[in-house]
Amino acid sequence: MIDRLGIRLYIFLLVTSPLLFGTVEHWSELIMEFLSIFVAFLILMEKKRENTLIKTPGLLFLLLFLSYALFQLLPLPVSVLKILSHRGFEFYTTPFQGEIKWGRLNLYPHGGVHEAFRFIAYGAFYFSTVQLLSERERFNRVIRTVMIFIPLLVLFSIIQYLLWNGKIYWLRPLTLGGTPFGPYVNRNHYAGLMEMVFPLVVALFLYYRPAVVYGSFRERIADLIGQARTNLHLLYGFSGLLIAVSVFLSLSRGGIISLSLSMVAFGVFLILREGPTRKSVLIMLFFLAVLVAVGWFGWDPIFERFEKIRNPSGEISGLRLPLWRDSLQGIRDFFLTGTGFGSFRYVYPHYRTISGDRIAAHAHNDIIELLFEGGLIGFVLFAGFLFSVVKTGFRNVQKRKDPYAVYLFYGGISGLFAILVHSITDFNLHIGANGLYFSFILGLLVSSSSTRFQGGERLSPLLGIKKWVKHRLAIATMGVFLISVLIVKLGALYGGYHFSAFSKIYKDVKGADVTLLKREIRKALIADPLEPKYYFGFAQSLLLEGDTRSAIRFLKRAIILNPINGEYIQLLGKIYMIKGDLKRGESLLRLGMDAEPSRVDLLKNYASYLLKEGRKEEGVSLIKRGIIKAPEKTREFISLMILSGLGEGDIVRAIPERFLPLYLYGDYLRETERQEAAKEAYLRALSVGTKGEGLRPHHYLRVASFLKKMGDVESAIIVLNDALKTMPDVAGIHLTLGRLYEEAGISYRAVEEYRKALLLDPRMGYLKKRIDKLEK
Repeated sequence: MIDRLGIRLYIFLLVTSPLLFGTVEHWSELIMEFLSIFVAFLILMEKKRENTLIKTPGLLFLLLFLSYALFQLLPLPVSVLKILSHRGFEFYTTPFQGEIKWGRLNLYPHGGVHEAFRFIAYGAFYFSTVQLLSERERFNRVIRTVMIFIPLLVLFSIIQYLLWNGKIYWLRPLTLGGTPFGPYVNRNHYAGLMEMVFPLVVALFLYYRPAVVYGSFRERIADLIGQARTNLHLLYGFSGLLIAVSVFLSLSRGGIISLSLSMVAFGVFLILREGPTRKSVLIMLFFLAVLVAVGWFGWDPIFERFEKIRNPSGEISGLRLPLWRDSLQGIRDFFLTGTGFGSFRYVYPHYRTISGDRIAAHAHNDIIELLFEGGLIGFVLFAGFLFSVVKTGFRNVQKRKDPYAVYLFYGGISGLFAILVHSITDFNLHIGANGLYFSFILGLLVSSSSTRFQGGERLSPLLGIKKWVKHRLAIATMGVFLISVLIVKLGALYGGYHFSAFSKIYKDVKGADVTLLKREIRKALIADPLEPKYYFGFAQSLLLEGDTRSAIRFLKRAIILNPINGEYIQLLGKIYMIKGDLKRGESLLRLGMDAEPSRVDLLKNYASYLLKEGRKEEGVSLIKRGIIKAPEKTREFISLMILSGLGEGDIVRAIPERFLPLYLYGDYLRETERQEAAKEAYLRALSVGTKGEGLRPHHYLRVASFLKKMGDVESAIIVLNDALKTMPDVAGIHLTLGRLYEEAGISYRAVEEYRKALLLDPRMGYLKKRIDKLEK
């Protein structure tokens, strides 16, 4: 009974995890993690009765890795923390000036707890795969289920792609945006799942290849049709074709490259084992069929997607390279122990140099993120686990003669290779469903290389053992994990619900009952006591009542749980200022700004304080630094300086000699009706601007229009001629320049510009009459 329930829940997880939007939300993570651990718990209970546990390769490294993730969460004396992680020690102790006595290796324990349970679930699923798939009937049942489910999922995904209405399943809108494909919010993660399973489909496609019969053409066709393997061969071939086409249609560059490389890897493995055979040629023909099928949908979108890798200057575009470069600095600071699993999103802002408000929740490189969060210790333990599993699989498969086992093993190792390649540019292993399938593939490597599929023996002949160390302890541990994951995940859901209610009330707090506000946030705190924003929210509620003493206590708790949050640190500084401790207050304002250097709002807070204190030179210098960091916020800084009583000379000194700040300063002068000063600012902006700084045709056209309204047509003509030196193919510039020449009475130049505009944009046919009129 327990055995049957275990395999059913196991299959249920394989099917539902991708369908639940890839399992990326708390409610779906709860289902995945609880059931994964529960299946392992059932297996341990059953194996205790039968006394036939199967040895699990890499188990020691896996347990050490999970133990390390939990160890990062333990409070340590700051003296010990200083030895293990000096940078972490500084982050914990600096805001408190020696008051704190304990700290953690994990700088964001709330995320660390959730990551630990995710890792435990993955490990439990790997363990369950090895145990369940050691018996050939269950092995075949699971493989059949996956081979039926994945093609159906792909078929749905392609239909949804063709009939896209902006909603997943045509029902759920994308509230936070995304680039969806199938049930996944992110096309790269859909591709990540498919590239793991695709080689398994190819493996079965090759295995079921009909035997060749020599004779006449009619005899061969008749024999081919009569073979039962033919239908399966064609079915798996069509399924593989569907999967590959869907990855190309998803426009996931990493997915396309990884899937293609998985085919190469599969071919190499076959050649190394069997030498050049017809099956190697069959793989090439299969991939050619994929390319032909993709061509039916059109290659243009795919080419355009890959062209976006480089910008017009030929440099690699996108934010990944600067994101990785910033992350490497964090790796250097936390080289040995890491910042703690689940902390990247909250620690990375300290190293961020990328401008803008977009949140970087992941490093878009699972290897870099593993080093960032786990340090050298975490990386070595995880690498040791993978190496142990793969080594055991290769050692066992060399002894196998069964082609079914061999092909599935090489399919699994090719899928593993594909997802690891894709992980260089993405964070697939942080997606619940993909991590689950990653664990499945690892377990499959062990099972396919050691389970007998012929003969009467049921258990793996290579891995079967009679005893397992501390069996009861393992069962008890799994039981604790089961209860804990329920408490943590349900607490997170319940806390999030009440925090949402708190946030709605806080928006209109003047007319709201502060008692109700505190009640909602207190419920969130009780349900999820490691979430720092709940302590921050409670401190805000206390400040509404004027209880600064209690507010300080809760703010300190928030900072202990997230010591690199500049907003928390600065609010603590403001409270100390209210209480009269100006020196400590200023120190915390500056520390909060330095904690998250990319957050311009924190810099503005400190600059505002400096200006209010009459420290004009320091304030102006800091504002200039802020404008350089975020030139698009120049107007906000100008408003701050005006409200602080700074004169025009001070404002000018704060504006750096860069295009966008000067341009926006020109807008400010124009709106305040200082036309000559605006003209000077605009012309300076255009003179120092480059395309790399965001200078576009509309900027030139807007300045030219402004100059024309001032009556300075000559300067407007000069501006547009300067624009054509770097943007000669913009029809709108030629058109506007032609009109200016016409207004200035220089008809022949107007005709020249009109002709160029017409040549660049034939839709401007109305210019022909204008040209004819001017030539007459």
